[in-house]
Amino acid sequence: MIQLAHEVGANVLLIDDRIAVEYARSLGRVVVPTLAIYIRAKNMGLISSVREKADQLRIARFRLSDQDYHAVLRAAGEL
Repeated sequence: MIQLAHEVGANVLLIDDRIAVEYARSLGRVVVPTLAIYIRAKNMGLISSVREKADQLRIARFRLSDQDYHAVLRAAGEL
């Protein structure tokens, strides 16, 4: 995926895997995690709850520590 993004000239990558994020950043790519997209979407009025989305990700076994979960909710103004 990172190679494809490079080939097509993508400016931003949506990646959550830690190793892939580190690699993409080492190549100078801008990486945006899924939860940052949710926070922005809430700020733009496109979704009403980041907590709902984060909870759905956790149910789907998305790795998200309790500390990061609470940090995301604080950033979204939901904690």
